[in-house]
Amino acid sequence: MGCGPSKDKKDPKGAPEEKPAATKPSAAAKPAAETKPAAKPAAATEQRANNTASHQSEALKDLISDYFNRYDLDGSGTINSKEELKQLCTNLVVKLDLDMEVADIDDKVTKAGAFKDEDPANGQEWDVQAFSTFFMNADNFKEVPQDWENGDESDEDDDQHESTKPFFKGTYQGELTDESGEKKYTIKMRKGTGPLDPKTKNYATYVTEDIPVFTVRVRVDKEDGATGKKPLKARHCCDSVGYYNTSGHIEGNKIHYEMSYDVDNNATTKEPKLVLEGTVSDDGNKITGTWVQGEELPADSTAMTFIGLEGVGNGKFTLDKRRRE
Repeated sequence: MGCGPSKDKKDPKGAPEEKPAATKPSAAAKPAAETKPAAKPAAATEQRANNTASHQSEALKDLISDYFNRYDLDGSGTINSKEELKQLCTNLVVKLDLDMEVADIDDKVTKAGAFKDEDPANGQEWDVQAFSTFFMNADNFKEVPQDWENGDESDEDDDQHESTKPFFKGTYQGELTDESGEKKYTIKMRKGTGPLDPKTKNYATYVTEDIPVFTVRVRVDKEDGATGKKPLKARHCCDSVGYYNTSGHIEGNKIHYEMSYDVDNNATTKEPKLVLEGTVSDDGNKITGTWVQGEELPADSTAMTFIGLEGVGNGKFTLDKRRRE
């Protein structure tokens, strides 16, 4: 499942869900203890979390498919042995620069259950869709970059990419909050638990967790020689709220970054737009700055509620370069 169609690409899976405002109780509603409708926002938030788990950029889909075929060692068209699964997962972890040890990968492979090579009668066989569900599940492999594009590999060690200096090329993560630091940008992460059903591509049960992490990917698309600004690669992704687009630029040690939501696939609708202005530290490892709500939202909008920033129009952020040990 995905977040729904975007302006740029039509999704055959159907229309996007309703806007957040539809879930907000009216001002005249009774206290939560006296009326069931007060639970609607929580239910809507849970549903939104369901929409982010398997979203993939086209480049990520192609990468998973390519690696799946490469490590289908017996040419069966399926992953039917733990050895195939281990090699496939290990190479994707390296390619995507995920922070996982070999022992962690072994553990996930072991917990995946028996495959045909060890139990011909009852063992599993996974097609590429089943494997993708397994790999994208946050309970197995954390922080798979759903908006990954070819060329996104991070800088290694202390060598900064010439195009991004003094920033490092790669992922910066941390907190984006209100001025007090109490309200934090937060999304819902849906995790499958228990065994994966290779036929339905579903897990036995699912749990949803709050993830108070904001992410910025630094990668220069091409340099504008006239202004000295280096445009960041524009991206299209989704989270538990819905689809969003990112853009921005770096100039010297400064960064301008915009994250614009488009949940309802309607350009005229006013939806959250977070505009960040920051500065990178001398060693390139930390970005700090301030942010503002760049869109004038309707007075009755609850859109910011879904990212933990209800009633907030500006604040601060601190992001650290994510490194794979």
